[in-house]
Amino acid sequence: MVWLSDEASDLHPPNLVNFNSFWLGIVFWGAAIVQNVVVRRPAFKSGIHKQALLFTVGYVSGYHLSKRENFINATLARDAKEYVARHPEDFPKPMSRTFAEQLEGYNQIR
Repeated sequence: MVWLSDEASDLHPPNLVNFNSFWLGIVFWGAAIVQNVVVRRPAFKSGIHKQALLFTVGYVSGYHLSKRENFINATLARDAKEYVARHPEDFPKPMSRTFAEQLEGYNQIR
């Protein structure tokens, strides 16, 4: 695929049942229903094959969009991790304190 680089093959594939797939499948199926209404056919009974086809197209499109989303998020996380590793002076390690040190300035009211 042109819009997904070769690095994406190293990632785990998304689940077959995911939000993007289901949502786009429903949207494309709704488009078939709306088209039936516009041409004054029975909305749900007419063109069942077209409804199934458009749901499938939407579902597969959602799956590939999920793959792209996972790749973009992984790339951003990798770049952020590299930046933190190259600039440790900007990200100091937090000092570890005991629980008693954290409560040092605490004054009990009653």
